[in-house]
Amino acid sequence: MGPSISVVIPTYKGKSLLAQNLPSVFHALQQATDTFEIIVVDDASQDDTATFLKEQYPSITFLCNESNKGFSPTINKGIFAAQYEWVLLLNNDVKLLPNYFNALIPHLENKNCFGIMGKIIGYDNDQLQDSSKYPNCSLLNINGTTNYQFINEANRSTIYTFMLSGANALVNREKLLQLQGFCELYAPFYWEDVDLSIRAWKMGWQCLYEPNAICRHPASTTVKSNFKKKQTAIISNRNKLLLHSIHLSSTALILYHFKLLGKALFALLRFNFSFLKSCYLYIQLLPEALKTRSTLKALQAANNQKHTLSDIYRFIKNDIGTEAITLF
Repeated sequence: MGPSISVVIPTYKGKSLLAQNLPSVFHALQQATDTFEIIVVDDASQDDTATFLKEQYPSITFLCNESNKGFSPTINKGIFAAQYEWVLLLNNDVKLLPNYFNALIPHLENKNCFGIMGKIIGYDNDQLQDSSKYPNCSLLNINGTTNYQFINEANRSTIYTFMLSGANALVNREKLLQLQGFCELYAPFYWEDVDLSIRAWKMGWQCLYEPNAICRHPASTTVKSNFKKKQTAIISNRNKLLLHSIHLSSTALILYHFKLLGKALFALLRFNFSFLKSCYLYIQLLPEALKTRSTLKALQAANNQKHTLSDIYRFIKNDIGTEAITLF
């Protein structure tokens, strides 16, 4: 029978991408399970996605935002509507290879598993885009975007990742709901998947990487096509500040804000108004970020968990040990 799986796909002006990639999703699901559903959530794109899905894929559950809200609120709408044990968080521009789910299934027996991501390669080539993420972090800096790969990858039965990619990750629904899905402070985009993964690790759950679960993905399309480069940078910088305010230790956060003040003064001297705008937007959201921080601490306490960022770094690096890896 296989595991029960809900696939949640957020989309914005994505009819052509859905037409291109949905057949691969159905095919991969049919190779692995008899119990599945696909939920597509449209972020008020006002194209003919709804008509296309109704005519071509009537079995798909289609949801639509009344106004454009960004990634986190959109995918959360699908997550909260999902009914099965495992939820695949999937971008509309991702094509799954036929054995994608089959490679993930052995990990589902791990009761401590929060989620598993697969290997992302180029859409038209086999160039590696995303693999397991290395905690390339310091006291005052969280960097969850550095990839690492074992030289002898085939010898590893379990590979841990600092973060699960929002492009493809099979996540335990019950655990996901305990975390209330993605944090919507990060809307419209960027860093929300890093935040979700850190919250999962802090709850004592594990984020895994399976190199034999392969999907194809082009370079980022939706954000680049709908937002100007300057606007994207402002939002990304704001959200990285939010990430630190939620997850750094209390002492580190105080030091981080002193560091941020220095960077803001330097930006002022250089007339770098984009960074200053990021700081301004961050300050506006800081009260909500601190509430999110408190909520996470309360959830940890209720579940007798005390894991910190340092614990996460240490766990992954100790697992790697002296084995040869490449970073990219």
